Amino acid sequence: MAYAVDFAWRHNHSLDERPRLFSMHFWATGDGVTLAETPRPAVDATNPATG
Repeated sequence: MAYAVDFAWRHNHSLDERPRLFSMHFWATGDGVTLAETPRPAVDATNPATG
């Protein structure tokens, strides 16, 4: 099944926060499972802190 992901906007909530944090919003259409699995390699590559 085809799907599409469109970047909607990026912003931060504070001018002086450290470290700088940005929120990214996107809109997607397609199969829910495929859309949920698609960002996994990118998240794994960034090695985010968990917990």
